[in-house]
Parts: sequence; C-alpha cells; structure tokens
Amino acid sequence: MKSKKTVNGVSKAIAVLLVLVVILALVAVLEPVLLPTKTVTTTNVITETKTLVTTLGAATVTETRTVERTVTVGKPLKTELVVRAVFQTPVSEPWDGAIHTAILAVKEEFEAKGIKVDYQFVDRKIDPKEFELALEDAAKVADIVFLDAFLKEDIARRVAQKYPNVAFAAGSEYLPAPPNFAVFDNWLHQPAFLAGVIAGKITKTNKIGVVAAMEINEVNRIVNAFIAGAKSVNPNVKAKVVYLLGNIPPGESPWYHPATAKRLAKTLIDLGADVIFAERVGAEEAAREAYAEGKEVWVVGNMADQYERAPEVTITSLVWDMRPTVRVAFERVLAGTWA
Repeated sequence: MKSKKTVNGVSKAIAVLLVLVVILALVAVLEPVLLPTKTVTTTNVITETKTLVTTLGAATVTETRTVERTVTVGKPLKTELVVRAVFQTPVSEPWDGAIHTAILAVKEEFEAKGIKVDYQFVDRKIDPKEFELALEDAAKVADIVFLDAFLKEDIARRVAQKYPNVAFAAGSEYLPAPPNFAVFDNWLHQPAFLAGVIAGKITKTNKIGVVAAMEINEVNRIVNAFIAGAKSVNPNVKAKVVYLLGNIPPGESPWYHPATAKRLAKTLIDLGADVIFAERVGAEEAAREAYAEGKEVWVVGNMADQYERAPEVTITSLVWDMRPTVRVAFERVLAGTWA
C-alpha cells in the first residue's frame, strides 16, 4: 500500500494545487442574498420643563415653558435567539451537514458573548408532506429557520409567506422573496476547477468519473468546473458523469443514497476511470474496494473533508465553510434588520 506521503507527494506542482484547493474551499461560501438592510429605530417624545430668567432694566422676569423634543434611538438587540432547521437528508450527508455543523459552531460563538441560542433540527424530511409540516412546526416557534429548499421550492416559499415575521434562510438556486425569504449557496465551483486540475494531472488512464445527484444548476456548475479544470491541463481526458436520480428507488432522495453512489462509482471504475469526483457521498467506498484489490484509484470529496472516510484513496476535498453565512443571519435577526 502507498503511504499518505506518497499519495500527497505526487509532485511539487500537485502539492501547491492541493494547498490552493484547501484555501479556496475554506472561503468558498456565499453570504445569504437578503433584502437591503434597514436601520431599525424608535422615536420617543420627551417633555421638559425649563425656567427662563430675563432681566428687563431694573426688573427680573421669570418664565416657565414646557418644551417637547423628539429623540430617535436604535432598537436594542435581542439577547435570545430561537433557531430551527429542517433538512431533507440526514445531517451525515455533507451538504446539510455543512449547515448543521456551522450552526452549532456559531451557536457556541454567540453564547460566549452572552446571547442565548436555542437550536433544534429535524432531518430526513424527503416526503413533501412531512417537509411542509416540519417547516410549519419550526416557524411557529423560531426567530429563524434554516432549510434546504431544492426540489421543494414551492413548499418552502408558501410556508414562509404564512409567517412574515419569521426569517427563512434557504439553500436555493433561485432568488430571495420579500419580506423574509433569503437564499444562500456555496461557491464550490472555484475549488472544483482546481481539483479538476489535480485530476487531469494524476490520471493515468485519461478517464475521470463523476457521481452526482442530478442535472440541475446547483450540481452542474460544480461538476462542469471539475471537468473544465481537468481538460485545461490534459486535453486527452474523457469524463463520464452518472447521476443518482434515475438510478434510485422511487420516492427516495437523490441527494443521499450512498449505496447507489457506490454502485455507480464501481461502474465508472470498471470502465477505466482512475479518478472519481464524489459529488455525492458513497462513491468513495467503491474506490476503497478497488484500491484494496490493487487498483490505483483516487477520489475527490465534496462539501466536507472526506479524508477520514477514505484515507487510502482521498487526494483532496472541496470544503464548504458555512459559518460566515450563519453569523450574518444571526446578527441580522438579533438586530431586527432581516427584512
């Protein structure tokens, strides 16, 4: 077996690219697209009594007047925050896991500042009715609700309209909706391009594979960037993309189906691919089995560092740091400036 040093030491150029991928991935986060911030103020009318003393020649005249003045002051920040999250997949899936992990981290940061944060979540809400009921339950008690709205945009936006005083922060490929529905997404197509450069450099068969969820904009931009990066350094590379959607049982989630991802990755490896971009978790297991059989197959992880899941075969991962987005969301809700 090859040591980690051998894997990561393909060449100095590859080592530099690995560092660049990590750096870009750590900052690859998009602030939530919110409506313009507003300044929240309160206006108070203060009544004051003033005594005026005026000297007229030898006489002194004393006059009392009542004066009203208007003072505008900023709204005091909330000191408690109720946060709820509704996820379609288990939080062990990297996309929703990145959001969940970030909320937990930022919760600790704010509590260290004296802000009480009540955070609860539900996951595996792939059924449309269950998803809607979970959103309703969350909105009834929360100041802010985080969710992934992909494939359920109509449900998410309909619930948000019913609760205009609750902030909704949704993973989405569409625009925000006033007054309370903000959207966010990652910026992982940039490190995906660099990961593709690595793939193009290390492939020996000139065949790379991608195991992805489905053909939508959110997925395509990352997959296409990976392939473009590979072809930029190796024009002979041929890429094969396979999707979970269409290969999973009816009613199950294309976002999280590790067994199907593994099966599809095994097919790509059998076809000669020696670098697999695991856009969906599970593909790395096929690479591990191939490696154990003596095949030289590498994996690029997505959303989270995949090294611990498959240390023998993971060459790099795209890592989504969602904490800056969660911080912005918390701050605006606490300040009353969400919308």
